[in-house]
Amino acid sequence: MITIEKGEIITFSEDSGPEFNLEVLDCFMYENQEYVVLSDPEIVFDDAKSDTTHEGDFIVCIMKIVNDGEFEGFSPVGEDKLETLLNTWKNKCTCEEVSL
Repeated sequence: MITIEKGEIITFSEDSGPEFNLEVLDCFMYENQEYVVLSDPEIVFDDAKSDTTHEGDFIVCIMKIVNDGEFEGFSPVGEDKLETLLNTWKNKCTCEEVSL
C-alpha cells in the first residue's frame, strides 16, 4: 500500500528522460478512487508573481493512485476527467497558501 504525506517529495523518471521531483500538495477521494495533487517543489507560494502561471493559477498535476496487486504507483489522469478532478480538489482545498 502506498503511503503519501503532504509535503513529501516524489521522484519520477521516464524511460529515456531525466528524473524530476514533484511535491505532494494533497490527496483526495473521488468516486471511490484516490488521487494525488502534485506540484513543482521549487515553487514558493508567498510571491504571487513568481509562482503562478496566468491570473493566479498554480501549475498542478493530478494523478490516480494505483494499487491493483500487480502495480503500485501513479497513473496519469485522462484529459476527459482532469477538469472534474481539479474542480473537486479546488472545492475541497483549505490550503490558505494556495489562492484558487
